Amino acid sequence: DNYINGILVGKPGTGKTTTAEALSATLGMPIYTVKSSKNTEEDTFEGMTKVSNGSFLFKSTPFLDAYENGGIIVLEEFNLADPGVMQGALGQAIEYPFILMKDGWEEVHRHPLCVIISTMNTGTQGAREPNQALTSRSPTTFIMDDPTKEDFLMILQSKGYKKHDCENVYKAYEKILDYLCNSAHSEELMMCVTLRHCIGALKLMKIGEPIKDAIYDTMIGAIAIRDLEIAQETFKDAVKPLALK
Repeated sequence: DNYINGILVGKPGTGKTTTAEALSATLGMPIYTVKSSKNTEEDTFEGMTKVSNGSFLFKSTPFLDAYENGGIIVLEEFNLADPGVMQGALGQAIEYPFILMKDGWEEVHRHPLCVIISTMNTGTQGAREPNQALTSRSPTTFIMDDPTKEDFLMILQSKGYKKHDCENVYKAYEKILDYLCNSAHSEELMMCVTLRHCIGALKLMKIGEPIKDAIYDTMIGAIAIRDLEIAQETFKDAVKPLALK
């Protein structure tokens, strides 16, 4: 009764999948990534039958391979999938009696060294409230917050970018988040701007794009996907006045 199920939750870019990969490397366990979407169906977990040259062939899946043979399964953004599908396929697979219906009919039991880590982004488009029956089966939930300023800058510099450029990009990142929170009053839009967008801005700067243009094409662009008007206001009021060189 000591199977491990856990959840990693946080905004995009905070290192949820990277943490699972680091755990895999540390423990020497194989890792299997299973991406979830609104189109996820039971055969993602149970295996699927394909037609090839007029014959029906059963094909295993990464989830089924790890479930039968052991390893770390990362259910990426598991809350994007239909809760009914997830409950139907996994209800008995991740908790006692630990049975999965392979190919929809054959009972297979969970390997004792099968670890299931579910990840979910907060505040992202298309996200559903996760199935409570499934989350209750994963009693350990780790919240992945933004790194501290020192760690954030260290991560940026570890990618090979100049300290001065990293500090300027981080300054703009902080100002944008502050504006979205206190002026635009949109915590949802704050979730759109991540560490990845800071790295994207630094990449554009490295090939010669001016810093404010690079910020506009990354962080502001991420906001524009959701709300163009607020994106333009954020750039005008929060980024343009900054002294960035």
